[in-house]
Amino acid sequence: MKALPVSRACELTLEPDEQKWLIDELWAQQAVGILGGEPKCCKSFLALDMAVSVASGTPCLRQFNVCRTGPVLLFPAEDSLSVVASALMASAGPPARPSSNFRFTSSRLRVFCSMCPKTGSGCDQPWRRFGPHC
Repeated sequence: MKALPVSRACELTLEPDEQKWLIDELWAQQAVGILGGEPKCCKSFLALDMAVSVASGTPCLRQFNVCRTGPVLLFPAEDSLSVVASALMASAGPPARPSSNFRFTSSRLRVFCSMCPKTGSGCDQPWRRFGPHC
């Protein structure tokens, strides 16, 4: 087990680190956050589009460039898996990503679910082995 990295208070700098983006001007590379807002204001759509963008390298919302692509672990806490599957296919297909060769069968996008859609039991594959970027 790794030791928890700590610094003495007097060693901390007041100079901010250079901002590094995962999605340019939209989501920081090391950011951790929750998409929140009023009901039906497109939070789920934004999360899905961000996930597809980081996994595929295509611009998020057709506007924000992805600075670092990689594996994504999506946790759709409120939507059924069939709704998520339908939305992901719509997000990855034309016209949103007409030049993309993104394929879900071999993609770097995984969906975390409490019940495995194939077996109906709890998923047994640890998400940490996947090493998600987003």
